[in-house]
Amino acid sequence: MKAGLTLSWSNGQTEGQVHRLKLIKRQMYGRGSFTLLRKRVLHRAETKRRKLRAQEQVRGLGRKPGDQAALAS
Repeated sequence: MKAGLTLSWSNGQTEGQVHRLKLIKRQMYGRGSFTLLRKRVLHRAETKRRKLRAQEQVRGLGRKPGDQAALAS
């Protein structure tokens, strides 16, 4: 408890990922092989990454490689 209040880092992000993985494993129990579980986990991560990237572009934070050349001219 003391470390949680005094240190500048935490395992929160890691614990969240582990919790999400366990949730998916519980949902998948008896439904398929490890290959299907792996696809679900990777699909979820990629979908989240795309959603965040789209939100950044809407806010104007996401820069595409060609944007730099357009700003220079």
